[in-house]
Amino acid sequence: MLKGQVSLDLMLAIIAAVVFFGALVTYFDGLSSNVQHASAQNELKAVLLDVYAATGSVKAYGVSVEYTTPALKNSTLKECTIDVTAGAGGQIVVSTASAGVESESYENIDLSGVQVKNSAGAAITKFGCGETVTITP
Repeated sequence: MLKGQVSLDLMLAIIAAVVFFGALVTYFDGLSSNVQHASAQNELKAVLLDVYAATGSVKAYGVSVEYTTPALKNSTLKECTIDVTAGAGGQIVVSTASAGVESESYENIDLSGVQVKNSAGAAITKFGCGETVTITP
């Protein structure tokens, strides 16, 4: 064995380890970003399903419901907006101002006769997450 051979082998092993861990960190950063995006989309879907269930209950049972939409728990999402368009070809859209997050919606649903009102009793079509509204038949 030549003098200094162990030092050279050790230096090459350390360089290989640094390159490997650098690639691993880059991979986990991308994975973390994908997980945050999926979490944000799932949270919007959960809000959409909750609003859909509330409007469906109002339509099915013909009762007025004072409804508080779920507040967002995801730190990457800003506020969200819920848009309820009544009518035979109605839709419910949950959207956010956060970049890279698409809106979620149910379209072509029968919301005829369903009306959303704010706390003052005025009919509205848009309201925010965490807001209390009254849904009436």
